[in-house]
Amino acid sequence: MPSLNALWLAARTYRYAVTPKRISNLLLNATSMGLAHALRKPIIWGYPPWLMVEPTNICNLKCPMCPSGNGEMTRPLGRMDVDAFRVLIDEIGDYLMLVSFWNQGEPFIHKQFTEMVRIAKAKKIPTLTSTNGHFFHSTEAVREVIACGLDEMIVSLDGTNPESYRKYRVGGDFQRVLDGVQAVCTEKKRQHSKTPIINLQFIIFQHNEGEIDEIKRLAREYGVDKLTLKTAQIYTSEQAREYLPQNDAYRRYDYDGAQFSIRTKRPHGCHQLWYKTVVNWDGRVAPCCFDKNVDYELGNTFDTPFKQVWTGKRFQTFRRNILHSRDHTPMCQNCLEGVKGNFSVETRIEQTV
Repeated sequence: MPSLNALWLAARTYRYAVTPKRISNLLLNATSMGLAHALRKPIIWGYPPWLMVEPTNICNLKCPMCPSGNGEMTRPLGRMDVDAFRVLIDEIGDYLMLVSFWNQGEPFIHKQFTEMVRIAKAKKIPTLTSTNGHFFHSTEAVREVIACGLDEMIVSLDGTNPESYRKYRVGGDFQRVLDGVQAVCTEKKRQHSKTPIINLQFIIFQHNEGEIDEIKRLAREYGVDKLTLKTAQIYTSEQAREYLPQNDAYRRYDYDGAQFSIRTKRPHGCHQLWYKTVVNWDGRVAPCCFDKNVDYELGNTFDTPFKQVWTGKRFQTFRRNILHSRDHTPMCQNCLEGVKGNFSVETRIEQTV
């Protein structure tokens, strides 16, 4: 979902999260963001209403375009310390309207992941995660994902049969994912629970673009709450050749058979540097999830209070640079943040099943 829409959806859906302090912070944040972009100065008031937390950067799959799976990640592997996460939430939880538990890696590999969800929920913060769906093979695991209070769970299923699924989700088990989805949906009904909302996500590749009607049928059959069709992100011309769909409507890129580029011009500035930030498993803060190896580290919240990192020199310098131009920051060249225009692809095409 587009990032600003995600915040609006969280506020509209999870009314318990809307407090005077959070609304005041959101207004301060939005005002400073508007002034900063108008004046091209890194004005920052308030704190981010959205925090992306990486429970771990370890993954059980080998997806070819993911640095966690393809071996391109250069930073150390690990799992977030739960006590350090608790300190972080105690510091800024009263300002947050959303916590998303993912970045790189598979969140459920962290054995205390649901405890992290409980910590956020104790502060009445809406929570969502994204998973490859291989960790719901026991009754205990299924019941815990409901009991912890997780609000929404994106489950990746980029194929409607084992062959097309394994083309990208290398090392994955198609039937295990389907069985897990069914088990969670069944247990939700048994408990009369509305959460977690199950959002089945289907990335459209060249090898599965003919399966869209079938994934819609499977989503209805298994009783998920939402189905999201997502355009693929690629990094090289070789990947463009192998993975970009033939149907131009399912692409976010122009591709001439040799070179590819985002379809529309990127604006100056980036809203994410105001309303959202990423805290990785070891406490290091990255500007956004495009900084896969934390090449642009802005501080460490396990060594320094988050509020100092958020308003600190490194963060402000990065904001200033991006306000003047995103063209000189390599990770920004493949990003759709803030992009507007008359191109036919949305990053996600979301519908209720």
